[in-house]
Amino acid sequence: MDFLITWVLIGLVSAIIAARKGHSGCGWFVLGILFGPFSLVFALLVPKNPAFSSKLTIQGKARRTCPHCAEMIRSEAVRCSYCGEYGTARGGKKKSIIVVRASEIMAVIR
Repeated sequence: MDFLITWVLIGLVSAIIAARKGHSGCGWFVLGILFGPFSLVFALLVPKNPAFSSKLTIQGKARRTCPHCAEMIRSEAVRCSYCGEYGTARGGKKKSIIVVRASEIMAVIR
């Protein structure tokens, strides 16, 4: 019974690692159950999917954080589409707006 639980946990960890790299989590879960620790090593060695990072940006545009609601909006946006506020911080002070690229979004998600 412990052996079965260990293999399912290895499959789950493989799926999580692969999903963070932009690959199919379900497929890697099945591979993890079938191949056990070998799939965990493969999940760690497989490179990131380049198409996955391009899906995180809207048409490849840079993103920034809204100073009012902290949602990710396009860097060209004058007004936030979530809260409706304009690009200045509360209190009328200008706040430096951070431009975030797709690779940085992945770092925030993790």
